[in-house]
Amino acid sequence: SRSISENSMWSIQKRFENGSYVISSPSYGYKNENGKMIIVPKEAEVIKDIFGMALLGKGGHVIANELTAKKIPAKRGAKWSSTTVNAILTNKTYTGDVIFQKTFTDDNFNRHKNCGEKKQYVIENHHEAIISHETFNLVHDLRQKRKLKLNITSGSNKYLARYVFSGKLYCGNCHSRLKKHDRHKKDGAYTVWCCTKHIREIKCCPMKAVKEEYVKLAFLQMLNKFKATNAQILTPFIKSLRNVNNKDGLNKVIELEGKIAKLQEQEQVLSKLFAGGYIEMDSYYLESNQLKTEIDTCLKEKLQLSNSLNGNLTHLNEAQKLQRFVSVTEAFSEFKDEDFLDFVDDVVVKSRTEFIFRLKCGLELEEEVKETWHTSHMVTE
Repeated sequence: SRSISENSMWSIQKRFENGSYVISSPSYGYKNENGKMIIVPKEAEVIKDIFGMALLGKGGHVIANELTAKKIPAKRGAKWSSTTVNAILTNKTYTGDVIFQKTFTDDNFNRHKNCGEKKQYVIENHHEAIISHETFNLVHDLRQKRKLKLNITSGSNKYLARYVFSGKLYCGNCHSRLKKHDRHKKDGAYTVWCCTKHIREIKCCPMKAVKEEYVKLAFLQMLNKFKATNAQILTPFIKSLRNVNNKDGLNKVIELEGKIAKLQEQEQVLSKLFAGGYIEMDSYYLESNQLKTEIDTCLKEKLQLSNSLNGNLTHLNEAQKLQRFVSVTEAFSEFKDEDFLDFVDDVVVKSRTEFIFRLKCGLELEEEVKETWHTSHMVTE
């Protein structure tokens, strides 16, 4: 027969599986009512505002300061902080889904993050959503892009670009940054780059150390391919960027700005009517939510259009710069830091010999080098 502990765990896992497990302390924005997660209207509005500010490109620290300035209470009287805001922006609970067993307790009662040791249970449409999946995913993408940019240019000592690949190499398995390590052998020292998550806990990411020389050789290989296939790759790419119709996009942005302004005016009028007691609370929240949803939709569309318009011009300039560079340079045989920094945004490391170079011109190219026993015998294709 099972022990009491085993029976208890078995019972909990069954409730995980069928979605009947009761969350005793729901996230901010929800409350537990008869075992179900019910939306708290006022808190839900705060959640929507947080995601709205994130869509505008505001970071966790700025959002926390704005909430504090507006004297909006946080959960259980706590203070708003970037940590709290970031936890909200990465919490899938607000989409109506729930993930059970994100952590687990071992036999010695120590709690661990679940990196695959235990089964996780994803229950979709578990409760009423506050944020749509589309909004959640868009915020996630924007935050990832912002992190990449800040990690490269930030003045923080942790992320200073001390080396050419600092803040540039990312793990293809877990998307963590790679960190520089020097290793020593009898025939000399060599440099590798290691996934930071793999370093912290091997089980969480299988990515092994990558020789720095492999990345350099892959970059040279890519430049030589550009030189050999200039007419087949760069010329048509530049032509396609020139053909993009920016006028229609600009007109659409202006149209969306006008629509957003009108919706915000309607919000203000609605708030005044509610404050004056002219409309009931239920009607106020219903109409307010509808307006916020429309505003969120317009903001997302405007942001996507703006990014597209700005990106097209930047990509065109960068592509022309790259084309000029490969046209006037002979075969590339020596890695130069300045060349890499001039043309590469970052590199996704798929394996010890496979790399995806994400270029400033918008192109993404995958390169693979042949691994041999010694770097000096490396052969590029």
